[in-house]
Amino acid sequence: MADTEKIDVVRVIGEVLTEMDVLLASPDISDSDFKAGRKLRRDLDKLQLRIVAEQFRENTKKFQEAAQALEGVNKEISKTIADVEKIAETIGAIAKLISAGEKLLSIAIA
Repeated sequence: MADTEKIDVVRVIGEVLTEMDVLLASPDISDSDFKAGRKLRRDLDKLQLRIVAEQFRENTKKFQEAAQALEGVNKEISKTIADVEKIAETIGAIAKLISAGEKLLSIAIA
């Protein structure tokens, strides 16, 4: 498997943002879930912008582990995000994705 690059991480987050937009546009979503999802969507968008702005040593073990953890959470999200009935699971997984992204940012080059 090829090493993960920063652009791969940015794409993963971008895909989740798009999927969140579709989910939040559903007429079946409750007001409270919409508000929680919208807040997480904004937080994830800010995280993506911060990752874009930072520099990383992509070939290091730390970066690869952090990026793979983020991709693992993305797989979890993909199992639930298309189903409005599973919004609580999706919101929890997106919170984990943000946490994984924060860990990735912690290893950015100062």
